[in-house]
Amino acid sequence: MTNEERKDFYMNRNIKVLPLYYAFTWDVMFVFTISTLFLTSQKGLSFSQVITLESFRTLFTCIMCIPISKLLEKVPAITCSRISNLGFIGFLLLSIFGTSYMWFVLAEFCLAFAYAVKSVKDNSMLNDSLRLVNRDKDYQRIYGGGVSIYYIAEAIGAVAITYIYNWQPYVCYYISLAVVIFILLYSFLIKNPEKFEPSNIQINAKVETETLPIQNDSKTENLIKKDVQTDVTAQDVEKYKKRNKKARKHNTAKQKPDGYLKILLTPMFLTMIIYLLFYRGVLAVDTSAFKTYLNILTDNGIIPVIVIGYLFAGVRLCTFISTKYQFKFNLKFGVRSLIIFNVLLIVTFVINGVTYMIAPTSIVSLVIISISSIIQSSIRMPNQIFCNNYMQVCLKRKNIERAYAIRNTIEFGAYALMSFVFAGILELTNNDYGKTNLIYIAIFIIPLIISLIVFLRALIKKHTEKYTIIKEEYVED
Repeated sequence: MTNEERKDFYMNRNIKVLPLYYAFTWDVMFVFTISTLFLTSQKGLSFSQVITLESFRTLFTCIMCIPISKLLEKVPAITCSRISNLGFIGFLLLSIFGTSYMWFVLAEFCLAFAYAVKSVKDNSMLNDSLRLVNRDKDYQRIYGGGVSIYYIAEAIGAVAITYIYNWQPYVCYYISLAVVIFILLYSFLIKNPEKFEPSNIQINAKVETETLPIQNDSKTENLIKKDVQTDVTAQDVEKYKKRNKKARKHNTAKQKPDGYLKILLTPMFLTMIIYLLFYRGVLAVDTSAFKTYLNILTDNGIIPVIVIGYLFAGVRLCTFISTKYQFKFNLKFGVRSLIIFNVLLIVTFVINGVTYMIAPTSIVSLVIISISSIIQSSIRMPNQIFCNNYMQVCLKRKNIERAYAIRNTIEFGAYALMSFVFAGILELTNNDYGKTNLIYIAIFIIPLIISLIVFLRALIKKHTEKYTIIKEEYVED
């Protein structure tokens, strides 16, 4: 099998394997739904302590993104991904056996470490695998397919896990631990794409023909035409190895990524970062606030624990549908999709605030707030996938990992900051969720709209002919 055939085989296998791998490493599966209930009822924490823990997690992730990006810059993406799974295992073990608040802070640190490593490195595995077999344009569809699997699995798990929780709360965490260990073993099916870069391909005695030397001289041209196995001498091979080693060093120096500040100040990237800061920041409290609201209803005896599972299953199923069809949505609306997302986000926050104030514990309120949460969750992933695509358009490939580090630092920082802001407003209003929601959106609605307008102007200016950017001609490298 020639090097080219091996590359095609392994990269196409990566493309088939990665969606399932992403699906089961996107989050800590099967504990998301009952995590707040577990910490309050089994570990004795208060609601404010749980929200603070989530804020610590995002703060830790924010702090670690760029240092981890620099530290692991030369480590293969698949190796980093396996390391991130060890962080998930640490989180689960500390959650199971932790007996004090500091144990849970340490657990959140492990989870933050896992998220930081994944957020910087994971996307490059799929990007590079697709690029090496000339399938760059399939990114949005394939990545979205993996995330869709995650949401459908979590929807099924949300129902099952509440029944298991009623039987034995700790079993939920043991199941999640087993899944993480399995997916860690599954990761060994994934090949490192960097091994198949043209500059890294080594001579193989079984390869029939190979473009060996880098320099263009008469001897080189003769070697290219010859059969490597029968006609190339050991001395020729040694010369090629030395020459190729020097060429790889030259190519590596030439392809060195830009500095973090230079990447950040790229006009398109900078406008997107400002937009994501407010967008992700506003969304920081959507799920945690919904979980807290459901736990309050459970504590007051209005709904049983099982209902939480079914509600989260419904939320995740709708998120699955929106993620599965985001590709077609983007084709139809282009960057106007972002306007639709933001309008829906603002409207749902206002509806939630009014509903909380009028009748916070009625079944009608539960239905309205559940629908709002479904909408908020459904627009989260399409927005993120669209922005992933925009990043690939406005940045060169060599800068992508550093760009993800900057982006995730900003997003997680906004997430942590605005979670603390939400918790502070909640404290000032004596846990009045209605007033808190209205005050929260009133503070951030204007910055969100302004940042969206600035980003859209930059995006449309760069791509005047088309709004969608999944076309091959828009990729710069």
